[in-house]
Amino acid sequence: MAKLSLQSLILLALLGIVFASGAEQSSSFVHLADQAEEGLDVFKVEFNPKNDNAKSIGQVLAKQKSQKFQDAESLVRNRRADGSDILTTTALINDSHNLAYIFYVGMNTNTILILTLTRRSSTVISSYFYRSTDSGRTFVRSSFFNGKVTSAWVLNGVDRNKLILKDASNPNTIYTSSDAGKTFKQKNLLFLPSILRYSRVAARSGFIAGYDSSTKILWVSKNNGIDWQQASKAVTRFSWAFPNVGDDSSRIYYEYTNSNNITSIRYYTTSAMTMGVLDGAMGPVVPGNLIVSNRYIFTLKAGTSLNSTVDFLYVSYQRGAFQAAQFPITLLKRGFLILETVDNEVVMAVNHQSNMTNLYISDQRGIYFSQTISRIFAADDFYWAIGFARVGFYRIASLPGSYMVNQVVGTVTPGFLPSMVTKITFNKGGSWHSIQAPTTDRFNRPTNCKLPACTLHINFISGVGVTNRGVYSSNAAPGLVLGFGSYGKVYSRANATLYTSTNGGFSWTQSSPTNNVFTALDHGSVILTVGRGTQRNKTYVNYSCDGGKSFQSVLIANQTMTVLTITTEPGSTSLRASVYGFYHINNFEWVIANLNFQPLLKRKCAANDYYNWIPSDQYGGSQCLLGARMTYQLKKAASCCFNGKNYTRPMTYQTCACTKEDFQCNYGFATLPNGTCQAIKMNSSQCTNTSKTFTAVVYRKTPGSVCTGGPQNIYLTQKTFSCTTLAAIGSNGLGAGAYVAIFASIAVVIVVVVGYVLFRHRIETQLSSFRRRKDEYLQEDLDHSVAEKV
Repeated sequence: MAKLSLQSLILLALLGIVFASGAEQSSSFVHLADQAEEGLDVFKVEFNPKNDNAKSIGQVLAKQKSQKFQDAESLVRNRRADGSDILTTTALINDSHNLAYIFYVGMNTNTILILTLTRRSSTVISSYFYRSTDSGRTFVRSSFFNGKVTSAWVLNGVDRNKLILKDASNPNTIYTSSDAGKTFKQKNLLFLPSILRYSRVAARSGFIAGYDSSTKILWVSKNNGIDWQQASKAVTRFSWAFPNVGDDSSRIYYEYTNSNNITSIRYYTTSAMTMGVLDGAMGPVVPGNLIVSNRYIFTLKAGTSLNSTVDFLYVSYQRGAFQAAQFPITLLKRGFLILETVDNEVVMAVNHQSNMTNLYISDQRGIYFSQTISRIFAADDFYWAIGFARVGFYRIASLPGSYMVNQVVGTVTPGFLPSMVTKITFNKGGSWHSIQAPTTDRFNRPTNCKLPACTLHINFISGVGVTNRGVYSSNAAPGLVLGFGSYGKVYSRANATLYTSTNGGFSWTQSSPTNNVFTALDHGSVILTVGRGTQRNKTYVNYSCDGGKSFQSVLIANQTMTVLTITTEPGSTSLRASVYGFYHINNFEWVIANLNFQPLLKRKCAANDYYNWIPSDQYGGSQCLLGARMTYQLKKAASCCFNGKNYTRPMTYQTCACTKEDFQCNYGFATLPNGTCQAIKMNSSQCTNTSKTFTAVVYRKTPGSVCTGGPQNIYLTQKTFSCTTLAAIGSNGLGAGAYVAIFASIAVVIVVVVGYVLFRHRIETQLSSFRRRKDEYLQEDLDHSVAEKV
């Protein structure tokens, strides 16, 4: 059990003051995407170096002008005979700003954009905008912004060449670009652009919604912010439609409050400039809670009971009529955190009360929720009450139906972090398993860690305001998972080190003890790691081309350097990466070390460098995931070669016969640790004075499973239960009564994406009670970085 830092305790105290000063809190919704620019991840690097310099130092990107720097640079730069660089260093000379945003444009360009600025309290007083067209070897400061100060930028997730910068001195002024910052147009708006959001649809990449929080008016532009038209007044919250869900992709859904203070959900069709009402029979809703995520729209209905799900959380599936979400537990007084909606289901964490947050998975319509695991790690009630929900949950990007959670064990002591164990599932929560620790450590010494007493634990968290999710995975690198963790009875921060898995999290290898910043390049063939913080005298990064079994060092500085983060081109397909940090001389100017690993790997992979890998639920013994058998081509660990940016991974797909892994506990049943389904709720109309039994289908087919045949008739048949043997919900969120003694299965998914430090840039001017996790539909990898002095 680790004690919270003084800084954390101060923050908690402040949050406690905020919470205590407010009125009685109602239940809340949280979906993390609303904390970030839509679909674009923001990485924030924070540090507090201990040195004698009176100035705070936090700048990322610097070149030293002294002779000492020139000597160091000549030592660390390596060139092949053909003149190509393994390492080049770049700097922003005489730039003393305390915050830097870095964005790889990608889209078959070598363009990188940087916005640096200095912020005093909440006011930006100075800024520079830079552009590189040679992958960061050189940067040119834009003369367009001479005499101007910009406060932030708005990035486009479907056309990364489009962006907008906001003017700090003139808040009604924006600067728009359609060529990745090469040229800008100035536009003075008739409204204050508190929020700007690009459309999610590539065909309408120039469509922007603008919201003025002072007047509550919604505006729309169809030409990248040049011309604007008013869409609606009295708007409290809005969201663009999603592509490929059977919806009109030009719609903006929004909350409208009329003169009688009644709020309803409407939509504005930007292509036709027309308005409509979504489900006129819905009635009033609670303003500030509209969430649009893939096929689902969520809201809270007004005038409902605080502690009941009945007529409380409402869901519209495929834009149909709203229906009340059904949970097997009525103790829902605190908050809801939507984690995933990408696999034809809703994965939601519900904070019932202090130290009891359970994970639920819905049916395909998002109406009936079944509990899949109890007591997952969650932030204190302070965070939930003000909208900063956080939980120990992660979806592995490359494997459908695969998740990890950190589950709280034992008694929780206020002021201390709870003891946690990591559990993993490959079937959407149907069964959860402890992770076997490696048999040997990185020095080839036995770990003597055996199940069930000793397991591997990975440290990760998802939520609003999270600065480091702690795990990496990518669709471009099937099976590869990187995480920082430890082995033992419970997680230990003091013993944490880097672990690598190449089979989706089933087995792991221990790697570097201090490298807590990591990512993958070239479709997963290269793992790049570095220790975040100060390296004395010489500074290294480490890379592996054998799946993390061994690492080689690359010297990037022949002197003391503080390393902050690593960024790569979007998609994890390039062999290039940039390391950001600062030297401890010459005023701490920003510095970038640009690495190209192609010269180190020397050759492109040939046919005999690959093997076929079939991802599987190795705990269940099946070679199918969600009813499909997938075969991927992976590089052999012994082959230190590269795939190339244009590499297309061969893959085969075949449906499977249904097994128990393709079914999960139905609504009204909870999944026990042994995988069985326990009845905890029944249809009350069946249990009367004359009837002492009720019937129910114990299982449902896991949403997203494509299996056919098999024992479907067995699992989907109604069973009879006694009304008196229902389980009572205990403090751990599970019942203690009779259960159905048939092995059940659910599936959960975790997205492992690490390598940098994540900060979700706020787009709201005030907290909402219902939030969501980041939208996964635009891009998967973390590519927009922020470095900041603290």
